[in-house]
Amino acid sequence: MYGVSDAEVNKHFREFEKSRRQFPQIAESLEKDVVDPTGKILQDTDIALLINELKLNADSTTLFRGMVLYGVRFLNLYLQEIETQLQFASRCYDNYLLAKEGEKVEDIFFHIHHFVIHTSNVDKLLDKILNSFQGIVGHLLKHSVDLTGIDFKSFRTLRNHLEHFEERLDAWFYLYAGGPILDMNLATSETKGLPEERCLRLLRTDENVFIVLGERFDLAHLYSQVCLLAQRLSDFSDSKAA
Repeated sequence: MYGVSDAEVNKHFREFEKSRRQFPQIAESLEKDVVDPTGKILQDTDIALLINELKLNADSTTLFRGMVLYGVRFLNLYLQEIETQLQFASRCYDNYLLAKEGEKVEDIFFHIHHFVIHTSNVDKLLDKILNSFQGIVGHLLKHSVDLTGIDFKSFRTLRNHLEHFEERLDAWFYLYAGGPILDMNLATSETKGLPEERCLRLLRTDENVFIVLGERFDLAHLYSQVCLLAQRLSDFSDSKAA
């Protein structure tokens, strides 16, 4: 299953075998319908058949099978949402490039903001997978999707800047209240006389570098991460269908 040997899976499920008190919560969660964005119920019939067995028969083999299926269902649901967020991020980046080409300043920063939101959601979802159920689901993910070179963590500072922008406004006010308000500025790498540390938001258009109070973030690199992960997930889906 997902390229994982029985021995490997068993190692990661050992703690669950020692903790039978989780049965009621597990069984209850399996009974709840989970729907995708189209309203289709995501119900694994194999899991449904195991619900009563999980409740009535708490032997380790049943627990093992139930938790494997539960983990796989959890992984499938989260991977589906990651793919959705990657698609949204790509659309935002394309719209950002169009806005930049047309020099539509407000649209440029609008699409940057939403691009960062969707890539941040991908980062959060990946973290959730990797750290859920004592690492079990993360183990399944790593054996299913090649995550080599995938790194959204370096952009968490940018996410924090935008999520807590009121704090950045406070910082700017206390530091530069006596000067002009420099925000949502466009410049190139050759532009002179525009101190980056005094700009709330600044875009170096020729470099695709987004700057918040002097901190620089390479949007093109972030987009390359979106494309790379989307391709890896597509490869995984193709391998499952084969």
